[in-house]
Amino acid sequence: MDAYVSVPGGTDHVREVQRWLNSRYYNRSSFFIGPADGVYSRDVQKSLMKAMEARQR
Repeated sequence: MDAYVSVPGGTDHVREVQRWLNSRYYNRSSFFIGPADGVYSRDVQKSLMKAMEARQR
């Protein structure tokens, strides 16, 4: 289950990025809303890559 609040080991900066990604790209078909727990994970990296690809178009 994904967390949508800060968890131990998470940082406020990463959580801010996660929340920004979710709010900015939620309406794209290739993007899935991810957790905003402050933990830099593989899902965060994938979301950043999708955001960069979307900005290239």
